[in-house]
Amino acid sequence: MKKVIVAFILLCAPVLANAHCISIPKLINSIRADYGKALFWRYADSGKLKFLMATPRIQGMAGKDAVYHLPWKLYTADDHQACLIGSGDSFQRVKSLEHMDAKRKYGLPGSGYRRCATRDGRIAGVRIWANIELGDSYVYVFSDSHDKGPERTNPPNTEYTVIQAKSLDGWILLNEVNGRSCYKNRGDYWDFMQK
Repeated sequence: MKKVIVAFILLCAPVLANAHCISIPKLINSIRADYGKALFWRYADSGKLKFLMATPRIQGMAGKDAVYHLPWKLYTADDHQACLIGSGDSFQRVKSLEHMDAKRKYGLPGSGYRRCATRDGRIAGVRIWANIELGDSYVYVFSDSHDKGPERTNPPNTEYTVIQAKSLDGWILLNEVNGRSCYKNRGDYWDFMQK
């Protein structure tokens, strides 16, 4: 995967009320204006776009466990507009954990499994299970060091983790607040395009 400055954008219905919203074309133009040439990662399920992650393009590879002090943004949306729900200033590509043993299974509501887990040491059990579900994956953790002020869009101590199957046929989004990690969403296909 490419080394990236991350503006992290996720699109899924329904659109959140009381959030900063923008049309998808305006959002793409805004990202390109802010960061120049961009890489757009698209996340879908059952043929419908649910998420879009946009990052400025940079040459090179993002090495495992490398921390990049770079901006990202998180949106939820329908096919017409995206609404900001989170942002931050750093991300890390971490090791894929598909070969680890999971003590429990986790999933979204309706799966029959628990949705959340508290952090066990450095890695939440929910992340291990999500990685086992997808197999060998690209795993990114997105963080924010802003405690307050206009830059703060997340609850304090919030992280987002995206697990992307290397086969491109699955992805899972997790969010963690104060050490409690939960399944947030998932789908069956992801890819990327360059603009």
